[in-house]
Amino acid sequence: MKQKHSLCVSLASAALLTGCASAGGTAGIFDSGSVWYKHSTTGDVKECGGGFYPGVQIRRYNCGKSLQAQGYAEVEKCAKAPAYTECVTEGEIRAAEEAEALKKGLPAAWVLWRPALDSTGQRVPDRWSPIRGFDSRKECEAEQRRVITPSLRCLPDTVAAEELHQARGWVLWRPVLNDALQPVPDQWSLLHGFASRQLCESIRDWEREAERRSPELWRELEREKERELERDMERTFGPERWPAVRRRLERKFGSDFLRITRQPLLCLPHTIDPNGPKGK
Repeated sequence: MKQKHSLCVSLASAALLTGCASAGGTAGIFDSGSVWYKHSTTGDVKECGGGFYPGVQIRRYNCGKSLQAQGYAEVEKCAKAPAYTECVTEGEIRAAEEAEALKKGLPAAWVLWRPALDSTGQRVPDRWSPIRGFDSRKECEAEQRRVITPSLRCLPDTVAAEELHQARGWVLWRPVLNDALQPVPDQWSLLHGFASRQLCESIRDWEREAERRSPELWRELEREKERELERDMERTFGPERWPAVRRRLERKFGSDFLRITRQPLLCLPHTIDPNGPKGK
């Protein structure tokens, strides 16, 4: 009896390892991704979610079997599927994700993305950088149409299941700066978190609003910041070395190298990390 039990366990383990973790066999035991299903009659799209939590392959398998019993068939994303085969489009996936989030209690926030660029300004394959976050798909797509740049994409943020009934936070990010105090392309550091997009964006835009209301006062504040930066650098290098260091910096970065340029800040849903993987 003990030998028979061991044989059954071995057979079950082999079945999982050979790809039966999803009902159709496209997701293996160590695959953390989702599996998509489309109804053969209605065209409705459903997802059996992945993840890293314990038992993910069993839950994904049972989810797939349940959907197949309702008339759904497992399909691949159209970008990966062979030609002339049933597949699921990015638009269908976004609509299904939005509908599922609404059903569970938390509308999806949306983010407008652009292709990520390397240090030479060339596009990095399969990487995207966020431009701005929105409370709805309608707002995001309206901005996408206004900018009229073909490569921009609107995508929903991803929300963990345990957060569906919690308030969404918004996070303010600032660029990472190089030695010349210039932004490093597509690198961000976290500045602060807020309870709403409106509050986050009001802090993001306060400098612009202050300059609009009192331009003369703002210019004086900018000049004082430059003077303070120069005093800091003089203390760092010492009064004797600073003149020579300043001349070298002027030759390298120009005479206005002490000018502190306003850095673009970025408000995003707390589920989006601008430094993380951008393909979706």
